[in-house]
Amino acid sequence: LPVLAAAAGPDGKFVITGGADRTVRCWDPEAGKPLWTWTGKSAVCGLAVRPGGTEIAVGTADGGLSILNVGGAEPKEVFG
Repeated sequence: LPVLAAAAGPDGKFVITGGADRTVRCWDPEAGKPLWTWTGKSAVCGLAVRPGGTEIAVGTADGGLSILNVGGAEPKEVFG
């Protein structure tokens, strides 16, 4: 399924993608492999990385917002 959103970490050590399959993937750009995945309730339509590179905001098509830790796929906070 298509990627609908992407963001890069401030140091370039990771890239985040999300798409219509409801899945957020954190990639190692050098290896070209995912470090972890997280699946939400709706298509991912927006991503942002906190300036310090420790958290990711995930916006979904159903109006939800989740905050994920970069170190793993467990959500820190979920709204909506």
